[in-house]
Order: sequence, then C-alpha cells, then structure tokens
Amino acid sequence: MFYPYSRGASTFEVMLYIALALAVIATVAVCYFILPKSKANHANAYIAKAHDVVNFKSLLIDKLIKVLYIFSTCFVVLFAIFELFAGLPFLWFLVLLIGGPILIRLLYESFMLFVLLTQNVIEINKKLGGKPVEPEAPELPAVPRMIYCTQCGTQFDANQGVCPNCGTKL
Repeated sequence: MFYPYSRGASTFEVMLYIALALAVIATVAVCYFILPKSKANHANAYIAKAHDVVNFKSLLIDKLIKVLYIFSTCFVVLFAIFELFAGLPFLWFLVLLIGGPILIRLLYESFMLFVLLTQNVIEINKKLGGKPVEPEAPELPAVPRMIYCTQCGTQFDANQGVCPNCGTKL
C-alpha cells in the first residue's frame, strides 16, 4: 500500500501532484468539449460563452480593469478620510482625496487604451470576415522611353503618344 507521507512527502507536494493531475484532466476536457468550433454551434448558451472566452473572441480584461478602477478609487478615498482622522495634515488630505482618484483614472485610462485598440481590431476583423487584407500594389509610373519625332526631330517621351512640338502622333 502507498502512503504518501511515509517517504517524507509533505502535504504541499501531495496537493501539488493532485492539482497537476486534475489540471491535465481539465485541460483535455476543455480542449475536447469547448475549444472546437463544431462543439460551440450545437451547445447551450453557457458552453457557447465558454467557447468565446477560451478562443479569445470576447475579452474579460476590460471588465476586470473597470472593477479594479472602482476598487482602487474607493480605497484611496476611504484611506484619505481615515488618515485625516489619524492626524494627516489637511493639505495632504486634499491632495490624496482629489489627486489620488485623478492619478488612478489616468493610469487605468492608459490600460484601457490598449484594450479598446484590441477590441476595435477584433471588431474590424469580424466585419472583414476574418480574411487578411491584401494591400493594393501601388501603380508605378511608366519608365520614360525617349524617342525623336519623325517630323520635327524633337526628343520626347513615347509614353505621351504625341510630340509636344508639332503634335505628330506615334
């Protein structure tokens, strides 16, 4: 009989191995039941939503950033109020009360710029049908081909088709 503690294995190590085995089983299950596109088409709403999350069709980070922003702002305001009662000078209280939420807002807006950029790229990709856009090749100017007019002898570019001096056509 196997006793995990008999050879000096700690509880942490046993739990680590159990968690590793369960993670492998869960990964196989998710890859089989949720990840394939064919499974999402025939599944209920929860499996379809899980499919979108696993395939990064919808982003969770924007919701997380909004919750962290609200938490951070509330924390700074409450911290400023508590510090005022603990003896913080009134000027520092105002700086913390007003400047703290403004600084937090600027920080989280910088994070949201990247999230919104990513969301816009995803939306554009959906509208294009997921096809890569082939850039159009720029039209190159014609290479000048200098010739002499048979009537007046003026040298001109044959791409123009007409002598600029006498009007003779090629």
